[in-house]
Amino acid sequence: LAMNSITYSLLNDDEKKEAKKLRCSFNLNMAAVYLKEKDAKQTIAKCNKVLEIEFQNIKALYRRAQVY
Repeated sequence: LAMNSITYSLLNDDEKKEAKKLRCSFNLNMAAVYLKEKDAKQTIAKCNKVLEIEFQNIKALYRRAQVY
């Protein structure tokens, strides 16, 4: 899901929303995997990436809290 800023700037508003949604979904799924693997550092990192996009994302907040 790597997308450089030039490619991102070529997207229309709907495509940008979809890209953000996909990035959130990907990082939330990875956080769930890391949580299951008991890798606290990676779980927190993936949740923080989601929270950079959606600062009140409940799943990201919940999964990050589960680490503690």
